[in-house]
Amino acid sequence: MVNVYFFRDDATTPDGYTEIDVAYRERLILGGTPLDTGGSLTHNHTATGTINDHTSTNTCNNIEGSQVTVDKTVSGGVHGHTATVTPVEVNHMPSYKTFRCVYKSTTGWSGDNKSGNISFCESVPTGYSRTESGQSYFILISGTAGTTGGNAGNIPGHTINATSSQHQTTIVKNNAGSPTWGTLANHSHTYSHTTDTHPNDYVYWACGLVKADSNTSIKQNMICLFDGDPGTGWTLLNATDKYLRISSTNSITTGGTYLSYPHSHSGSNITSSAGSSVGIGSTTSGMIPPAASHSHNCSYSTSTDSMQPNYVRLLLYRADRDFSTAARAIFVIT
Repeated sequence: MVNVYFFRDDATTPDGYTEIDVAYRERLILGGTPLDTGGSLTHNHTATGTINDHTSTNTCNNIEGSQVTVDKTVSGGVHGHTATVTPVEVNHMPSYKTFRCVYKSTTGWSGDNKSGNISFCESVPTGYSRTESGQSYFILISGTAGTTGGNAGNIPGHTINATSSQHQTTIVKNNAGSPTWGTLANHSHTYSHTTDTHPNDYVYWACGLVKADSNTSIKQNMICLFDGDPGTGWTLLNATDKYLRISSTNSITTGGTYLSYPHSHSGSNITSSAGSSVGIGSTTSGMIPPAASHSHNCSYSTSTDSMQPNYVRLLLYRADRDFSTAARAIFVIT
């Protein structure tokens, strides 16, 4: 069985039609094998990060028993950290407008069309009006019509948040006599960075939309969606691997660069938050005060992931002639 599909910009499902299943909603329409689905609304990466080695110094009072002597310089041992890196998920959908989608079987269908049904056409046939004139949104099938979303500009970058492991290091108190060894208490660092963006440049097929003013029939050159070959009276258009959108000029246009976009991210020389450790006791000959506040240079890299919009595939066919509700069209059902 083959079905024909129409868009709706209201909450009505005409008699004889069924709203498309929820499994096919919240998706762009992509030309190709009917009702195949894939893609996603968002993407993210796994990531790893490092924080470079660091040596810190601090000037402090040397405490010998209960006596405070002269200022001394305390050098923190060279130390680094490992980091837990958490990228923030990003919505990669292009700029879209939502439409409901209804369908009916072409078995016995005469080419009649219900009031309010929307399809593609470069011109405006008798009995139809232009809708969404001048718009260039991608079309997202949804349970609710008339909302907009997605990214009009570049796909935004991810916020990369990282927290370092806690670290404890040995230090030496440099004085005129024998050096005194001790340890710095555990401490950690955080850092945050935003990755580069990507161009919003998905491949597309676009045409203007027309809406039936009242119950009428399909006219020549109107373009409808099907999940199979509707047979005599229709010509298949090539929109394979192209996302469907509204044409701002109403004429058929194609463009864009990629269907999906495998990519990764990396960054280096990112400054962590400042961190300092708490002073603790060492040997009986002295105490170690807090180390100086210090930061690290950080780097990260991510796994590869793909930006591909959530989609359902359908076929585009152009009407070769006017259909009439009086003279029934003949379809070869495959």
